[in-house]
This record gives sequence, structure tokens and C-alpha cells, in this order.
Amino acid sequence: MIGRLAFTMVFVGLLQALAMWALASRWMKISLFYGGLGLGYWLTLLFFGKSPATLLQMMPVATGLAFGALFLVWLIAMRPHKTGEPAQS
Repeated sequence: MIGRLAFTMVFVGLLQALAMWALASRWMKISLFYGGLGLGYWLTLLFFGKSPATLLQMMPVATGLAFGALFLVWLIAMRPHKTGEPAQS
């Protein structure tokens, strides 16, 4: 039980680090994507986590997928031709 929760918290911390970087750098698309991932995470846990055991099985997977998605978007945004000031939309 503690291992799953610790694994979840590692991914939560990494997600927050990327999100804080995106906010500080004014990369609003990544920041909004992070917010959408958070909303999706909570809705997933709300609808499918009917017991503490189910929640502890779902949380590491959901946070790992969310971190993977955010990290992929961040890597795409950091490609060499897109570094520097983000485009204003």
C-alpha cells in the first residue's frame, strides 16, 4: 500500500515541477494541458475508484500516464526550432 502511494507521489511531484516550469515560462498551452490532465485524473478516480484498494491500484497508473503525456508535450514544445519565447496566440 505504501509503495503504490509513494510511486504515485513521485509522479505527482514530477507533474507539478513541469507545470510550475510551464507557468513560470508563460507556456500557457502546457499549463492548460496540465489542468485538463488534473481534471481527467480526478474524474477517473471519482467514477472508477469505488474502494480504497481500487484507488490505490488506479492512482499510480493514472499519474504515470498523465506524467508521460505532459512530458511528451513538453519535449515536443522544446524541440530546437521552438525554443525561446513561446508564440503568442
